[in-house]
Amino acid sequence: MLKKSAFWWSTLIIWMAVAIYWHVCHVKQNCEAIGLEIPTLFTNKESPIYSVENTPAQKQASIDPMALSFEPSKETPIENSGTALLDSIAGYLRNHPNQRLTIEGNYHTAEETGTASGHLGLARAKQIKARLTAMGVDSTVMIIAYDSSYTDVLPKEPIQDGIRFRYSTREALTEKDLATDERFTSIFNKIELYFPYASVNYIQTEENQKFLQAAKQYLTQAGSKKLILTGHTDNEDSAEWNLQLSIKRANAVKAKLMAMGIPAEKMTVVGKGETQPKASNSTLQGRRANRRVTLIVQ
Repeated sequence: MLKKSAFWWSTLIIWMAVAIYWHVCHVKQNCEAIGLEIPTLFTNKESPIYSVENTPAQKQASIDPMALSFEPSKETPIENSGTALLDSIAGYLRNHPNQRLTIEGNYHTAEETGTASGHLGLARAKQIKARLTAMGVDSTVMIIAYDSSYTDVLPKEPIQDGIRFRYSTREALTEKDLATDERFTSIFNKIELYFPYASVNYIQTEENQKFLQAAKQYLTQAGSKKLILTGHTDNEDSAEWNLQLSIKRANAVKAKLMAMGIPAEKMTVVGKGETQPKASNSTLQGRRANRRVTLIVQ
C-alpha cells in the first residue's frame, strides 16, 4: 500500500513540476529572467536560414547559371554564368520565330572601356549575340542596343546588370514572314505553305521541307493514312475563280510531292477557295495569310 501511495505521490509531484515549468517558461515567457534555459524539445525558435552568401561554410557565392555576370571592365561573361538562362532564351526563340530579342549591353561609367568597339556595353551585347547565334538562334531576330549607368566607384563585386533582354513580337508583313513562322512538330499536326499573290509556287522553308521529308518517309510505307492538301485563297476575285485557284495551288504542291517520291494515291486534294479565311481579308496582311495550302496526315 505504501509503495502504491509513493508512486502516485511521485507522479503528482512530477506533473506539478512540469505544469509549473510550462506556465513559467511558455505562458509567462519568464525562463530567462529566472535563469532557466528552454530545452530544444520545447523551443519554438527557428534555426537560422542560410543563403549562399551567409552560409558559414560557403563564404563565396557560386556561379548562378540563371544570371549573366561580368568582372568589372570585362566584356566576356564570367565562365559558366548565365548558361541556363541562355539555353532557355535560345530554346524560346527557336520555337517562336515571330519573336524578336533586344540584347542591351550596359556598363558602369567607372569601368574601363578600352574595347575594340569603343563601348563596353556594346561589346558585352555583341558577345551574348554571338553566343546565342552559336546555339542556333537566327542572328536576324536579335537586335543590339547599349547603355551606361553612372557610377564614380569601380564595382568590387561581379556585375549583374551588364546585359538586359527584351522580347517583342514581329508582325508578319510578307508571305515570307508567314512561311518562316511555321514550325514542323509532327506530320499529324498541320503545317501551312504560303504563296505570293496570284502564284501557285509555295515559299519553301527549312521547316516545311522537314514536314515533307517526314511525310514522304511515312507515306511510302504501308498504311491507310493520306496526306490531305487543302487549298485556300483570299477574296480578291470571284468565289468561283478563288475555288479553282485553291485547287490549282493544292495540285501544284501535290505535283512537287510526287516528284519527291510520294505516291499520288497517298494524297488527297481539297479546295476551299475563300470560304475559310485565317485572317481578315480587309487588310493586306490578312489577305497574305489567307493564300495558303494546309498539309496534314490523317
